[in-house]
Amino acid sequence: MDSAVEDITGTSALTASQWYVALDVVSIINTDKTLIDHVVSLSTGRDCSTIRKIDGKSYCKKDPVPETPLYCYRTLAAVSCYRTPDPYNTGAQTVDWPPTRSRSL
Repeated sequence: MDSAVEDITGTSALTASQWYVALDVVSIINTDKTLIDHVVSLSTGRDCSTIRKIDGKSYCKKDPVPETPLYCYRTLAAVSCYRTPDPYNTGAQTVDWPPTRSRSL
């Protein structure tokens, strides 16, 4: 059977390992990840890449640290900002800080 395929196409059929390498190359070109990287990323929930590791970075991207919101309030002479809302229970309203440049005077 294999010789019939060779006679018609002029080449032998690809082996499983050749298919794997071909698909791996296509994956790297399109996503910068190997097929194994996709499996690791899916199982860990993180973005992992052998190409990134070869470039001297970590294999998996570190999870981003969530930015702590600031709550800013007007005081007598300035604006004071805190990591918790209304820490002194004054009922004050928050203000945008730093002020955005789009405001008209």
